[in-house]
Amino acid sequence: MTTERPQLKLVSKDHNLDVWKKTWTIIEEQVVCPQRAAIQPIEFRFRPFRHAIYCPRLGKIHYPWNDLLEIIAGQLKNGLV
Repeated sequence: MTTERPQLKLVSKDHNLDVWKKTWTIIEEQVVCPQRAAIQPIEFRFRPFRHAIYCPRLGKIHYPWNDLLEIIAGQLKNGLV
Protein backbone atom coordinates (compact mmCIF):
# COMPACT_ATOMS: atom_id res chain seq x y z
CA MET A 1 0.00 0.00 0.00
CA THR A 2 1.44 3.36 -0.98
CA THR A 3 0.47 6.68 0.47
CA GLU A 4 0.06 9.32 -2.17
CA ARG A 5 1.42 12.72 -1.27
CA PRO A 6 -0.69 15.74 -2.14
CA GLN A 7 0.58 18.07 -4.83
CA LEU A 8 2.33 21.18 -3.59
CA LYS A 9 0.00 24.09 -3.91
CA LEU A 10 1.28 26.97 -5.93
CA VAL A 11 2.04 30.07 -3.94
CA SER A 12 1.26 33.46 -5.39
CA LYS A 13 3.95 35.23 -7.39
CA ASP A 14 4.42 37.84 -4.70
CA HIS A 15 4.87 35.19 -2.01
CA ASN A 16 8.55 34.97 -1.22
CA LEU A 17 10.71 33.99 1.70
CA ASP A 18 10.46 37.44 3.31
CA VAL A 19 6.65 37.28 3.21
CA TRP A 20 6.71 33.71 4.56
CA LYS A 21 8.98 34.74 7.46
CA LYS A 22 6.57 37.54 8.41
CA THR A 23 3.72 35.03 8.52
CA TRP A 24 5.39 32.01 10.15
CA THR A 25 8.24 31.10 12.49
CA ILE A 26 10.20 27.86 12.71
CA ILE A 27 11.23 26.65 16.14
CA GLU A 28 13.18 23.42 15.99
CA GLU A 29 11.14 21.25 13.59
CA GLN A 30 7.82 23.06 14.06
CA VAL A 31 6.13 25.87 12.18
CA VAL A 32 4.53 28.37 14.55
CA CYS A 33 1.77 30.84 13.79
CA PRO A 34 2.82 33.95 15.70
CA GLN A 35 -0.79 35.17 16.03
CA ARG A 36 -1.72 32.67 18.75
CA ALA A 37 1.30 30.33 18.90
CA ALA A 38 -0.34 27.28 17.30
CA ILE A 39 2.26 24.81 16.06
CA GLN A 40 2.62 22.22 13.33
CA PRO A 41 5.40 19.63 13.54
CA ILE A 42 7.15 18.71 10.31
CA GLU A 43 5.53 15.25 10.47
CA PHE A 44 2.17 16.90 9.70
CA ARG A 45 3.47 18.96 6.77
CA PHE A 46 0.93 17.45 4.35
CA ARG A 47 -2.02 18.39 6.56
CA PRO A 48 -3.62 21.82 6.72
CA PHE A 49 -2.29 24.00 9.55
CA ARG A 50 -4.66 24.10 12.52
CA HIS A 51 -4.83 27.60 13.94
CA ALA A 52 -5.69 28.27 17.58
CA ILE A 53 -9.35 28.91 18.34
CA TYR A 54 -9.01 32.70 18.77
CA CYS A 55 -6.55 33.21 15.91
CA PRO A 56 -7.70 35.75 13.32
CA ARG A 57 -6.45 33.31 10.67
CA LEU A 58 -8.75 30.51 11.89
CA GLY A 59 -10.83 29.08 9.05
CA LYS A 60 -8.21 29.80 6.40
CA ILE A 61 -6.43 26.84 4.89
CA HIS A 62 -2.64 27.05 5.06
CA TYR A 63 0.12 24.60 4.22
CA PRO A 64 3.16 26.51 5.52
CA TRP A 65 5.65 23.67 5.04
CA ASN A 66 4.57 23.19 1.42
CA ASP A 67 4.71 26.94 0.81
CA LEU A 68 8.25 27.08 2.20
CA LEU A 69 9.34 24.15 0.06
CA GLU A 70 7.82 25.76 -3.04
CA ILE A 71 9.58 29.07 -2.31
CA ILE A 72 12.98 27.42 -1.75
CA ALA A 73 12.57 25.21 -4.84
CA GLY A 74 11.78 28.32 -6.90
CA GLN A 75 14.81 30.12 -5.55
CA LEU A 76 17.04 27.13 -6.32
CA LYS A 77 15.62 26.91 -9.82
CA ASN A 78 16.30 30.59 -10.40
CA GLY A 79 19.78 30.43 -8.87
CA LEU A 80 18.87 32.71 -5.97
CA VAL A 81 20.14 30.41 -3.23
